[in-house]
Amino acid sequence: MPERARDIVELVIAAGGGAGLTGMFSWLNGRKPGEASILAATAQLQEALNKAAEHQMSGLREEVASLKAEIVVLRGELANEAQRSNSLESILRRNGYDLSAATEAGAFTVIDPGNQTATITPPRRRGKRP
Repeated sequence: MPERARDIVELVIAAGGGAGLTGMFSWLNGRKPGEASILAATAQLQEALNKAAEHQMSGLREEVASLKAEIVVLRGELANEAQRSNSLESILRRNGYDLSAATEAGAFTVIDPGNQTATITPPRRRGKRP
């Protein structure tokens, strides 16, 4: 069971236990539980539920803050990758490399570091069907 769910269950059980004890002591004293004891048990239950909700919201706020920080980092990394990609494309275009042919689906590019050349093998075209 996840930790947060376990905390909520424990608080609800504690509140229910408090209400049960109130009822039991009223029964042991030989009197019927009056409106005051019912209100006290309800208040205990409400207080336990409020604590559980507060704890849950606190955990969620921490998780949201963590996710927001992670998003900022990922956006920075994405901007760096976009800059790197744009720089590489610029270098390739200046050196006469045809990016439209290289990025066509099925094209195969071989870069020879010794000669500093790139060869593009176009995609295989299937013949027309009769």
